Amino acid sequence: MNSSVKRKQKSILDYFNKSGNNANKAVKRCEDSTPNGNQSVIIAEKAFKCVDVLRDVSNEEFIDLNQFLEIDFTVEDKDKQMDTDSDQLNDDSNEDSYMKGSYVYHNFRQMIDFVLNDKQYSQLFDANDMNVVQVFTCLSGLAQMLLMRLFIRKKHWIRKNVIKYPEIAENLQPILKELVDNQFLFNETQLTDLKESLDILDTIEVKKIGRSLNGMNMNGLNTKKNIIPAILKYINTCQSVIKTSDKQSDSVTQKLLKSIRSVLKDKCFKVNEKLCEPFERMFLLFCQPDINEDDLNTHLGHEFFKQMKAESGREVYPKFVINGEESIYKTRDQLILYSEAFKLEIEILSAIEKRNLGEDMVDLMDRAEHMYMTTIKDKCDEYDILLPSFLRRYTAGQSYIRCLSHSFSVYEQKKNYSKAVYILKEILLNQSIYCSDMRGYWFERLALDLDKHLKDTTSSLVVIEKALSDSFVRTGHRLALYKRQRKIQKSVKNNGLIDVEYENIKFNETTIFAESFKCLVNDKTERKNFFKTTDSNGDVTVMSVEDIVIKHYKSNGFTDGIHTESRVYHTILVLLFWDIIYMCDTSDVSDAFRFQYQRFPLDFNCDQFFIRRKTQITSLLNTLKNLTQMEMNNILENSWNSNFGTISLINWEKSDINQIKEIATCFGSSIITDICERLIKDYRHTRSGFPDLLVWNTTTKHIKAVEVKGPNDKPSNKQLLWLSYLQSIGADVELCHVKVKKSLHLSTD
Repeated sequence: MNSSVKRKQKSILDYFNKSGNNANKAVKRCEDSTPNGNQSVIIAEKAFKCVDVLRDVSNEEFIDLNQFLEIDFTVEDKDKQMDTDSDQLNDDSNEDSYMKGSYVYHNFRQMIDFVLNDKQYSQLFDANDMNVVQVFTCLSGLAQMLLMRLFIRKKHWIRKNVIKYPEIAENLQPILKELVDNQFLFNETQLTDLKESLDILDTIEVKKIGRSLNGMNMNGLNTKKNIIPAILKYINTCQSVIKTSDKQSDSVTQKLLKSIRSVLKDKCFKVNEKLCEPFERMFLLFCQPDINEDDLNTHLGHEFFKQMKAESGREVYPKFVINGEESIYKTRDQLILYSEAFKLEIEILSAIEKRNLGEDMVDLMDRAEHMYMTTIKDKCDEYDILLPSFLRRYTAGQSYIRCLSHSFSVYEQKKNYSKAVYILKEILLNQSIYCSDMRGYWFERLALDLDKHLKDTTSSLVVIEKALSDSFVRTGHRLALYKRQRKIQKSVKNNGLIDVEYENIKFNETTIFAESFKCLVNDKTERKNFFKTTDSNGDVTVMSVEDIVIKHYKSNGFTDGIHTESRVYHTILVLLFWDIIYMCDTSDVSDAFRFQYQRFPLDFNCDQFFIRRKTQITSLLNTLKNLTQMEMNNILENSWNSNFGTISLINWEKSDINQIKEIATCFGSSIITDICERLIKDYRHTRSGFPDLLVWNTTTKHIKAVEVKGPNDKPSNKQLLWLSYLQSIGADVELCHVKVKKSLHLSTD
């Protein structure tokens, strides 16, 4: 850490403990904390005030973080100033414009402000964490901006020639040096791994390194991909020959690393992830991103972009009040544990996405298993069980359970069914605190692995019987388990409930025939069925299987048809229940909204959603049931007009209110209410499986829900249940099989 920065520091933790009236506290900012005048400008009224503040407080001991958060920096790019009123913000063709201005920096400081001024969150950061924030505030404005830009990139070594931010500075070298001096960035001196170091080099540099090795045969080696393994093999050979001492053996690698560092001097940089960990933890508290294969820093960039669009009015979120009351993390260690688990899950998902299922993947899965068994089981879960189930997703325990859920599926792909069964039986299903909504899926896979792959039908039956008595095993997974039980054992003992629930699944079915093209797509390995129709003029039209079916029904008395799947049903549900979904003014629904930019309440996919709003939901269902169709359509239209464009569960661009009202009219208030009731009471398990199509007659108001299945395609269990339910409440439904009349072959190339 730069000694000048150290001298200017005072515990920022003390500052926050006393931060009752910061306006009267004279505090110091580093001399360079305002960006250069010719490189950047300070915006608007806040900035002018801050200039005076900086001038007034220049003789005090330490930096006031709140003063730092008040300064609104932006930068000049080719003599064009971007500010919050810039026309560029309204230009959809230039969505990256915010990245070229100060928005990453502005939003990053907002994140710090949000977290450190929250009583629950500020206690999760110790003096060392606060020192990191303090050092950050002591950096020059341009260094802060550059660090933020690098922070939201993937955390690997970056060559200087690809670090280009002219809006910050044409010459970034002195700014990079400042970040290195303050340990926020590593440079080439921190390179210790030979393979990692070789990967940073370009092809020409790798060739030079290879040629510099005495005895290294470079014949036929022309690319980095084949040169680097050859160099590593050569080095290993040299080390195996030199066995007189460890020092001599290590010297071969060290000499090569020294050569690489010389080539890369001042040419490569990497964010110091360890030092920046407090910022990562702040981000997890600030927005709690969804889990996918993107790394945490990519999530951060996406979140800041979303925040920019919301602040500029380009996106509008539902109106709600943040009502977080529960402390998810009691200690700093709990938050750190969650952060590590979160990042491990991202690594596992990334490896799965890239199909990297070798030794590195096994190491990741072993790490997840070890951490859960040694750190979470019987320790953290004692605390987590006290949390509402919908908040447990933000705990290390649930993150590691998700990691293990990914792991068993990887072992299935690797045909290691014994290991998959072990994880399912001994870990995932041996606990009931985390991911309870996945128990049906786990039971289904365990029964299948035992029955089909390990040929242990007795154990499979035991698992199925246990699953069918589990209250969390529902809908499609429950039906799948029941089918497997019936397949293994022809009769089911003492299970009349299952007979009533599943034995009478019935609905209409029909079959149509169409000429088919089996189309070879792209690399000629993926086949897709298309169908053709010929009109009276002999003109041929190629269609999807869904379009063929819509055409069939239109020729049989229906005037309109759409390929909707779940979209229309979800839109109707959200429009009718909008006020209940986004209600937040009662303690009964505390913690449903904890973050600024939520599309829906955190408990929406959990049982607690219905339980905590049962009175309001039941009352509304009773009201809807007795509405005239005109009254229901008025509610739909008013809700549409009041909330149109709001970022929510509705895809506004793909929805049409007139079409929605027409569909609701055809179904009638009673059927619409019954559909909504099944959805709203258990959204997590009923949100998918709707029939593909809706076809209706605008004159007769006859409507039919149609599930379409092409050649060799079968309906899923969830689809079967929705077809059966819709028919049971009086809706006209049909399963339409499309079979091939004649097959032609067509290539897209």
